[in-house]
Amino acid sequence: MTIYLHKITDEVDFVSLVNSFSDTRNTILLDSASNVSEMGNYSYITSDPFILIESSGHETQITRHGISEILTANPWDVLQDMLSKYSTVQNDISIPFQGGAVGYWTYDLGRIVEELPTIADKEYDYPEMSVGFYDWVLVKDHNEDSVTLLTSDYNSKITPEYRKKWVLDRINNFINKPFEEFNFERRKLESNFTLEEYVYGVEAVKKYLEAGDIYQANISQRFSIPFEGDPWKLYLKLRESNPGAFSAYIATSNLKILSSSPELFISLNGSDIKTRPIKGTHPRSIDIEEDKRLSNQLVNSVKDQAENVMIVDLMRNDLGKVSSIGSVEVTNLFELEGHPTVWHLVSTIESKLNPRYKAVELLRQCFPGGSITGAPKIRAMEIIEELEPSRRGVYCGSIGYIGFNGNMSTNIAIRTMTLENNTIVFHSGGGIVSDSDPINEYDETIDKARGLLNALDIEL
Repeated sequence: MTIYLHKITDEVDFVSLVNSFSDTRNTILLDSASNVSEMGNYSYITSDPFILIESSGHETQITRHGISEILTANPWDVLQDMLSKYSTVQNDISIPFQGGAVGYWTYDLGRIVEELPTIADKEYDYPEMSVGFYDWVLVKDHNEDSVTLLTSDYNSKITPEYRKKWVLDRINNFINKPFEEFNFERRKLESNFTLEEYVYGVEAVKKYLEAGDIYQANISQRFSIPFEGDPWKLYLKLRESNPGAFSAYIATSNLKILSSSPELFISLNGSDIKTRPIKGTHPRSIDIEEDKRLSNQLVNSVKDQAENVMIVDLMRNDLGKVSSIGSVEVTNLFELEGHPTVWHLVSTIESKLNPRYKAVELLRQCFPGGSITGAPKIRAMEIIEELEPSRRGVYCGSIGYIGFNGNMSTNIAIRTMTLENNTIVFHSGGGIVSDSDPINEYDETIDKARGLLNALDIEL
C-alpha cells in the first residue's frame, strides 16, 4: 500500500474544515483542542469510509461500498480480521495516523471481553462499536502549524488522485454558512440519580469495600436534556469552555458524539505503548490563591494518591498481558494537570508490545480503562452494573484510531456528550474508596461536568 502526501498551503481554520464534509457519511474530527498534554500534537479530519463495521452484542454488520453483510461473531475478532487485510509496514512519514480504522468503542463492549450481569437499562439505540476504514485524512500538525492531506490506495474503488480531487474540491467550494442555533430548556435537565440516591450508591460501594470485594469503584450519574439545533455549534462551545487534548466530534446519520476528553487511554507507536490514567480530582477557582491552595491540596492528598496507585497497578497488570516481559514501567506518578474546571492527578505507564500481538488485542486486553471502572476491574464492573440505573454507552468507552500501519491512539470517553433522538446525554462520575465522603463525591461529579454544563449555559 502507498501513502501520498499533499500539502495544503493556504491558511485555513482547520477545525472549520469539518463543515466541508457535513453531508458525507461518518465524518470524524479527532481534535487536540488543548495542548495540555505532549500527546496532543496532531488533529485529524476524515469522512466517507469505504468499509464500516458496526456491532451490537455478537451481531456485527460490515458495509462495503454500500453493500452490507451481517456476521454472528466476536466484534473484536471481526475488527482484527478486517484490519489484517489492509495492514502495511511502518514508513518514514512522521505523521502517526495515515489512514485506517477510526470510530468509537462503547463501555458496554466490555461485555464481549468479560461476562457481566444484565441489570441496568440500555437507553440508547446506536451500535456498541462503530469503526470506519478511511483511505484519506486531513492532518493538522500543531507543532509545525501545518495542514497536510494524506490519500492512499487502500480503497479499491477510488484512486488516490480522485480522492485528492474530491477532498480539495469540497474544501475549495465550501461556503461557510451561519450556524443553526440550538435550543433547549434548562429546567428539563434530568439526572438518573437524585442526591439521596447517589449518596446511597456511594454507601453501597463502601459496604463492598468493607467486605473486601473491591478496592475502588467508579460510580457515575447520567444527565439528559432535549435538544434541537446544530450539534456542531454546541461542539465548538464545548471545545471553548472545556478544551481537551483528546477531544473528538463524530457525526453519523443518527448519532453525534461531542467529546472534550482530557484522558489518553492507549497509544501505540511502533512497539511503544503508553497509557495515562487520570485518578484524583479537585475543583478549580477563579481566585489565584484559592486555585493554588486547591492544587496543592490535591498533590498532597493521601486519598487521591491511593486511588491513583490502585489504577496504576491495574493498568500495569493489563498492559502486562500483551507487553514484552519486563518492559512495563511507571514513568510518571501523580503529575498535576490543570484543566478549565478541575485539577487532576495523572500517571504514565509505558511498555513495549509483545511482537505476538497487534493494536486490537492491546485495546481489547485493557478494555474498558481501569480509571473509570475500579479495582479489581471485573468485580467493580459488576457493582457498577448493579448500582447505575443506565448503561453507559459511549461514556467511559473509547474514541480514536487504529492505523493500517499499526499505530493507535484512543481516549477515555469522559467529558463526552451524545446526541441521539433529539436528546443530549452525558455522564459524570468518580472513584469511591473507603474514606470517600458521599456529599463530596456527588459534588465532584458536578465539578467534572462543569465544562459540559457551561457549554449548555447551565449552572448547577
